[in-house]
Amino acid sequence: MDRIKAAEVFIEVSERGSFSAAGEALGMSRPMVTRYIAELEAWTGLRLFQRTTRKLSITAAGEACLHRCKQMIELAHEIEMTASPIESLPKGRIRIAASNSFAKAHLTKAISVFLEKYPKTEVELVVGDKATDLIDSKIDIAIRISNDIDPGLIAKKLGSIKSTIVATSEYLKKFGTPQKITDLSTHNCLTHSYVGRTKWTFSKRGQKQEVAVRGNLYSNETIVLLQGVLSHVGIGMLPYYLVYQMIEEKKLIPLVKDWQVTEFGLYAVYVSKKYIPPAVRTFIDFLSTEMKSTAWEP
Repeated sequence: MDRIKAAEVFIEVSERGSFSAAGEALGMSRPMVTRYIAELEAWTGLRLFQRTTRKLSITAAGEACLHRCKQMIELAHEIEMTASPIESLPKGRIRIAASNSFAKAHLTKAISVFLEKYPKTEVELVVGDKATDLIDSKIDIAIRISNDIDPGLIAKKLGSIKSTIVATSEYLKKFGTPQKITDLSTHNCLTHSYVGRTKWTFSKRGQKQEVAVRGNLYSNETIVLLQGVLSHVGIGMLPYYLVYQMIEEKKLIPLVKDWQVTEFGLYAVYVSKKYIPPAVRTFIDFLSTEMKSTAWEP
């Protein structure tokens, strides 16, 4: 049995949740996938999956074996790269999680550049504004905008994200322009469900001030809040990277510019420093360089 190939098949089945889907991704028949899994189970003496007519789920023993198989594949890739420096380009699939707004504004473009530079890699981008559990969701890298990173994760800082307070001229003509940050409490403020739901924090020359805010639209998706602001529903606190072009085009008007909104760190987070696949390591380094040329702040 080719144990490296069997490990690759096992990893693919566990990530795709199906023998057929794994076979399609690997370019092999379902019976061949079944054979590799059976031989791996015979070799390890473990039952890797619970199978029913409707569902395939990995066992606890399978989860432990999956971790070891990933280590084995990583070591095999390192040996291959050491033995064949000419063929040292990274290869393999990377599963990345990111927020909807950041994926749309920057990450998709960066991934396109990465894939062109490293054609032997492939990326699965999982989008959503709620933090994803990296282990349960089998995420290689998560891009997080936060000041509260789980201490159990490894985090590489890519930059700092600043936000700005914006509204449309139509909204301001109808409801007036706030002249100071406390005026925001009298306006319809569109807020994020997880960050600044009921108060926004500002700073100026070392002074901090919190302002209570409320409004009739809030969401866990930043894109939804942006669309609400563009539809003249209210005032929004939005990442500068998402709105700077609209500010330049006069579609949005920045407000209370003498105060700074609390900034957040932009991080690439992953589970462990050990046994990082070459493709994942290369992507983190690539993104660290790529993000330096991005418009992050007013």
